[in-house]
Amino acid sequence: MTGRMSIVPGTMSALLLAATLPCTAPAQAPRRAAVRPVASATARDAARLVGDSVTAVLTRALADNAFPGAVALVGTGSGVLATVGVGRLDATDVTRPDVTTIYDLASLTKIIATTSLILHLVDDGRVALDSAVVR
Repeated sequence: MTGRMSIVPGTMSALLLAATLPCTAPAQAPRRAAVRPVASATARDAARLVGDSVTAVLTRALADNAFPGAVALVGTGSGVLATVGVGRLDATDVTRPDVTTIYDLASLTKIIATTSLILHLVDDGRVALDSAVVR
């Protein structure tokens, strides 16, 4: 998948995306992003923009058969800006995933923790991603 998602600076502190395994089943049309009411019109517009942007990214990935369905939640320190559910749970279950969907993430803790730690070491200048594993 190629493309960019533009976000208003400071509006997104977390994007959580859980996706089920790839399949070739036809995709369902995505739900419109659920946008939580926020204090000002500018903040509401930003939240809507974030929700629409995430919907567009997930819809494109769905069309590219990256996964049969996914849920994304975008928020800031003040709370949830938008939640988006697209596709279906799997090739045989046409139920659309949403924020209540429970995914079996198996052994992803090792991958997520190791990647995060390595990137912190890169930020600190202690590791270079293009270095040989053994020196």
